[in-house]
Amino acid sequence: MRNSAPLSLLALLSALAAPVLLSAATPPVLVNYQGVLRDATDKPRNGTFDMTFHFFDAVTAGNEILVDAHTGGGGVVVTGGLFNVQLGGGTVTDGSGPGSYASLAELFRDYAGVWMEVQVGAETLTPRIRVQAEPYALNASNLEGKNASSFLDTSATGQTKGGHLTVNNGIDASAGSGFGINASGGQAGGAFGAGGAFAYVADTGVINTGIRAQGNDAGGWFRDNNGSGQAYLASGDYGVDASGNSAGGYFHTAMGSGFARAGSGNVGVYGNGSLSGGEFQSADGTSTSYTGYPGYGIYSIGDAGGGSFYPTSGASQVFLGTPSYAIDAVGNSSSGSKAGRFRDVSTGSVVYLGDSSNPILAIGAAGGVFNSNQGGSVANIAVGHWGLYARGDYCGGGCGGGGQFQDSLGGATTYVAYSDVGIETHAAGSGGSFYNTNGTATALAIPGGIGLSSNGSKNFVQNHPEDPSAIIAYTSLEGDEAGTYTRGTARLINGEARVPLGETFQWVTNPDIGLTAHLTPVGEWTDLYVASMSTKELVVRSRDATTAPDAAFFYVVFGLREGFESAPVVREKEHEMPIPANASGENLFSHRPELKRFTALSRFRAMRKTVSGKDEPPDLSASEALKSKIHVFDPVRDGDAFRAPVPTPPAGPLHALRSGPQDAQENASLSPISPPHPAPSVSPADGGDHQKGNPQASHPFPPDTSPVSVEGTVRTGDVVTVTTGHDGQLVLAAQLHDKGVVGIIGGSPDASWTSRAPLALSGTLTLCNVDATERAISVGDLLMPSATPGHAVRAEETPIPGTVIAKALEALDSGTGTIRVLVLSR
Repeated sequence: MRNSAPLSLLALLSALAAPVLLSAATPPVLVNYQGVLRDATDKPRNGTFDMTFHFFDAVTAGNEILVDAHTGGGGVVVTGGLFNVQLGGGTVTDGSGPGSYASLAELFRDYAGVWMEVQVGAETLTPRIRVQAEPYALNASNLEGKNASSFLDTSATGQTKGGHLTVNNGIDASAGSGFGINASGGQAGGAFGAGGAFAYVADTGVINTGIRAQGNDAGGWFRDNNGSGQAYLASGDYGVDASGNSAGGYFHTAMGSGFARAGSGNVGVYGNGSLSGGEFQSADGTSTSYTGYPGYGIYSIGDAGGGSFYPTSGASQVFLGTPSYAIDAVGNSSSGSKAGRFRDVSTGSVVYLGDSSNPILAIGAAGGVFNSNQGGSVANIAVGHWGLYARGDYCGGGCGGGGQFQDSLGGATTYVAYSDVGIETHAAGSGGSFYNTNGTATALAIPGGIGLSSNGSKNFVQNHPEDPSAIIAYTSLEGDEAGTYTRGTARLINGEARVPLGETFQWVTNPDIGLTAHLTPVGEWTDLYVASMSTKELVVRSRDATTAPDAAFFYVVFGLREGFESAPVVREKEHEMPIPANASGENLFSHRPELKRFTALSRFRAMRKTVSGKDEPPDLSASEALKSKIHVFDPVRDGDAFRAPVPTPPAGPLHALRSGPQDAQENASLSPISPPHPAPSVSPADGGDHQKGNPQASHPFPPDTSPVSVEGTVRTGDVVTVTTGHDGQLVLAAQLHDKGVVGIIGGSPDASWTSRAPLALSGTLTLCNVDATERAISVGDLLMPSATPGHAVRAEETPIPGTVIAKALEALDSGTGTIRVLVLSR
């Protein structure tokens, strides 16, 4: 099917190439051209398109030299935006410019500069594309593809052969220049071989060397005439194997300021020098180590760090003097190693650094004690039954302060146990921000004139008087104003009641606007009305004082809180405030369905049944439309998108002051680089081991997950189980009714984890891989492990206890896929 050109096209010159030069090759008639065709929305096009290629002698305007049309049945096929066309293979006609041209060969013969203009359908693309001369034109001055300098002649003039020269009967060479043979080649100046031995002279095949030799026994052998010393080079597993009556090797400076003996007596290497016993430096000059340096056993400096130490197993590694840290240590928890350990042999106190899921694990009378040398403040970590126990004397004896937390960027400060206040906060935005990662309920304390701002409801709770396993949660009334109220009971006297309102009501309520009252007669009906009302008194009368002159009644008076008359109801958005997810409620009803009858929706449905006699769900389409506009938070899809942004500290270069032998490197600006030896494979407790070799790598696990050990690699949504024979590591579940099923791997879509992975906690929303090949999955279905590895399937009507892992929040009619689920407790 033929497509017309879109309103806007984008084309990309992918290649304009000719074949590689061959000896005496005939230039091809065609030139290959590849491109990408997109529409105005940058979407790749598909179909067959009319394309015409115009060749000009200038980038703009100029003369049209030749036209190559690929139209009609010869149109260009475009697939996924890509197309390939042979220029010169369409309908070639002479252009409108001077001269007559019928082929690309004639075009490139006469014009050194040619520009090609592409026309798709009726649309001309810009700018024109510069076309270079065909490479075969450069072959005209060569013989069999080689220039004249490639051939030897018989003259007495000195010549250099650029290629390989083979002489079958040997070479007899002599010269007055001092060299019997003066040879050079692309890899080596000379190559010599006999049996299993080879030697290359002036060789660049591996590295640039004067001599590169290899043999069955050794690369080279050197010996003095009396046999007291000899050296083998590249012998067996040794680079140099040397022996002598005094030492295996002796190295010294010409001036005698330093020397070293290798294999001398009982010492492997003995070095002595005026600066240090030894100096070791990397080939690129980025690191240097001195041994026997005055005052130091070892003195080391390097761009990545002063030193790196690790066992042969590679299970741990320590970097000393890195650009950011004096000591940077890493370990591999899966192999039992930790980043660091410090202990007191007398008390048994021990501190582990980088211990599995704990950055610092300290064991002692207290996990940690921190004291200030400038005051009476002290903080104890993990002491007794307290996680953190702190005290201080910020404002003198008796006042104190348990803790102070401050943000240096935003200026927010929080005092804990400050004087007689539990928590006191100061901030330009809000005094406090509380955020629930599962349902994204958010509460901001004192943000801009509001005492408490939250996208959730305000509740009070108490124990259920009849059910010890439950509590009762009542929700505060909410409106578009800050309201006050007072209520009570009164009685008419001779048809009138002057009711004094609560004394405090007049102190907090606007006396001019917003007053309303509700009256409810007690006993028989009577006609009551409000004669007058203020914040101090309510006057009630009856229009028929003869029938009920002393009627009793209940009253409620509502008012508007003083000072909040102009409080804005609709405000500028500072934080996202979606409707919180009801994950905790759904989780509760999954194992306590009898509590669902106390919800507002269930109560209103029961009221409708009482009135109409029909038990049917109400039409909530308008409500759903409104919720869609507001947005209901989805912890799986939204993640932290609605959380208040956290400012990032400004980045800057790291500087380290160096002192020592290389004074020229003082105050060098450094940037962290990889250590000279790859760091061991580590499994950071906070992010799996999918990043290796960087001790500073950090990939925190998602919220509402718990790190677990897994075998191999797992992905978000995988169903995992525990079985025997795997050392407690979790594996992909692959059996129906698997009672060992543990749960579902959490995380962002398509994330993968190795060795350690985040397990989604009960009551949270996450993604789950499911199999609906045999049984379709509907919203609300319970899920259990399937025979497909890592997938869940719809559970039977009466599932085996302990096998249900989640409730489906999305449907899947057939095949396998990934859906949102609510993780259930088993």
